[in-house]
Amino acid sequence: AQTIFVKMGGNGNGTSWADAMGDLQQALKVAQAGNEIWVAAGKYTPTKDADRNISFQIPSDVKLYGGFAGNETDKNERNW
Repeated sequence: AQTIFVKMGGNGNGTSWADAMGDLQQALKVAQAGNEIWVAAGKYTPTKDADRNISFQIPSDVKLYGGFAGNETDKNERNW
C-alpha cells in the first residue's frame, strides 16, 4: 500500500507532503487498490470548468482522508 499526498499548490508526484500533487482528481486516477490518499485542507474541484455533472470517483479499495495541514506523518495527527 502507498500513501498519495495532495496539497493545494502542489505539483509533485504525491510521494510526500513536500512533493504533493495539487490535483485530487489526478491522485484518484493514479491510485490503486490498497492505497491511501491524504488531502490537506483546501478547495478541490473535479474539473477546471463549471460542469456540475462531473464528480470525484473514489476507486474501489482506496481510502481517502482529509483534515490534514500538510505536515503530518500519521493520520492521528490531523486536527479536526
